[in-house]
Amino acid sequence: MSPPPRPPPPGAPAEPAPTRLIDLGPGLERDREALRAAFDEVLASGSFVLGPHVERFERELASFCGVGHAVGVASGSDALELALRALGVGPGDAVVTSPFTFVATAEAIVHAGARPVFADVEPGAWLIDLEAVDGALSRLPRSPEGCRLLPGGERVRAIVPVHLFGAVVDAGGLAELASRHGLWVVEDAAQALGGSSAGRAAGAIGAAGCFSFFPTKTLGALGDGGAVVTDDERLARELRSLRQHGCVERGRVGERLGRNSRLDALQAAFLSARLRGLPGALEERRALRRRYHEALAGLGPEIAPLGPAEPCAGHAAALMVVRARRRDALARHLAARGVGAGVYYERPLHACAPYIDAPRLGPLAEAERAARESLALPLYPGLGPAAAARVAAEIEAFLRGGGP
Repeated sequence: MSPPPRPPPPGAPAEPAPTRLIDLGPGLERDREALRAAFDEVLASGSFVLGPHVERFERELASFCGVGHAVGVASGSDALELALRALGVGPGDAVVTSPFTFVATAEAIVHAGARPVFADVEPGAWLIDLEAVDGALSRLPRSPEGCRLLPGGERVRAIVPVHLFGAVVDAGGLAELASRHGLWVVEDAAQALGGSSAGRAAGAIGAAGCFSFFPTKTLGALGDGGAVVTDDERLARELRSLRQHGCVERGRVGERLGRNSRLDALQAAFLSARLRGLPGALEERRALRRRYHEALAGLGPEIAPLGPAEPCAGHAAALMVVRARRRDALARHLAARGVGAGVYYERPLHACAPYIDAPRLGPLAEAERAARESLALPLYPGLGPAAAARVAAEIEAFLRGGGP
């Protein structure tokens, strides 16, 4: 048995407390009373699946996003899949998306019965490269119905842009691309609730916007949950049917193939309670992100904050990600100094077994570079500017020779 560690000698400076990559504690403590009240309200109601608490949250979320409808579902993954299905995307269809994203994006396309098609990301914020997509699709023939056709015969019916780390894909560029090529736009906005582009909220740009309420998101539940937002009343009705076993109206289940993907009342009540504090939490996230940008500016070509010089214009600040040429060595240095850092995402999807044979709209070199260089730094409400400054100082020490 190892002896206990010796205490530092009198007068020695104390080691700084570890800084986690994500710490939900401060936010939950801030919301504790509101969450307890939400729990008691649901417990007293006796309504635990769908019902008035879900309906209230759906109205609040739709209002927050500036759209007519929100449909709560069981997860962000289900939100993507059901949105595609509700739009009629399925077997024989192809859906363009980014390979630099969480695997759920491509999984949803496959589970909807379609085939993912990968397009590269642009170097500025690692968002899908709309110009590259436009150029590649323009070279494809059209079907009699006007859809672009892949060499294998699949009809390109939709695009799923990923609003990555809180950055939102250009709304105007998406609209032009969709109009030119006859595409549905289904936004993967899991990391971008509260973000915007050209005055349009993330999720309100395309036919449907899909959110995850996984606890680490900008609006996190105390479990899992998701939602689709839309201005299309018909689409909202279809989504409500699909999430409830294909129910067309009360008592008529099974009229179409659906599934069980209901947002439960307790999570909806928690989300309503936390949504009220989201604007303040977003401002705190943006302030921390701006501080990182200022502290890391001018440290040389080995490291650079991801995104534009003005880091918070329309940004939801879900994560603070930097490009680091010696990413793995820097992560080890930070870990040794008690700083949490994480890799989003270690492998692009086209390098993952289920998607190796997926079609590509050209080379995917920038996505591969992103997978090599991406490193997320601590950022969450309650972190505080002093902790962010310490993380930046540790990075500077590494670059000046403090690391391998």
